[in-house]
Amino acid sequence: MEGVEVPASVRKVGCAMLLVSPDELDEIVWLKKDGEKLLWREGEDLINGERFFAQEQLCYSDETTKSINRRAVAVYDYLANAHPTWDEDEVAESMGYTASAIRRIRDAELCQEPEYIEVEDEDDTEEADVDAEGGIGGYNFG
Repeated sequence: MEGVEVPASVRKVGCAMLLVSPDELDEIVWLKKDGEKLLWREGEDLINGERFFAQEQLCYSDETTKSINRRAVAVYDYLANAHPTWDEDEVAESMGYTASAIRRIRDAELCQEPEYIEVEDEDDTEEADVDAEGGIGGYNFG
């Protein structure tokens, strides 16, 4: 709104600020806080950006990035090997986790699809495609 000055709201305990009224929700494209998108529209749906980015950091891995969950399992395994006399609770606690959280994370990581490795066929035979690392059909099950 050209020429309209809006003062900053005062924040104090017990006060809430309404950013968008329920009847304005259909008009929202995105909502930002300090330059970061907190909420955005995907078709008819509003996406909770904070929840998405938290899950992305916990779960997403690719060739250059390892998720927090994958790193947590690696740290747990390292500590368990370094301290063979510790039980799973002691290992998990030493890294700020609980044993049940590590078990849940490990189960979730094991449920992911095996990594696909592209293999170029050197011949055009109908035989099973076994790569140099022992994978069948281009899949590495190791």
